[in-house]
Amino acid sequence: MLGWKRLYWVTVVTLLLMVLTGTIPEWGVWYSVVDWYRPQMNALIEGQINFGTTLSALEHDNTWSGGGVQ
Repeated sequence: MLGWKRLYWVTVVTLLLMVLTGTIPEWGVWYSVVDWYRPQMNALIEGQINFGTTLSALEHDNTWSGGGVQ
């Protein structure tokens, strides 16, 4: 019983901190409102570390390393 209470409070405090710091901008918006993070998240969801394999995929603040855009 003590483990479930602790898990509940850890979850509540974590969500509260994420909302207060702006990581979760509003309820139901579970992603960053900054557009340049989206390609990185899409690549991670697809199981890839890089999110481009050609030099034309380079954009601001990206780097070419290990045969892909990081």
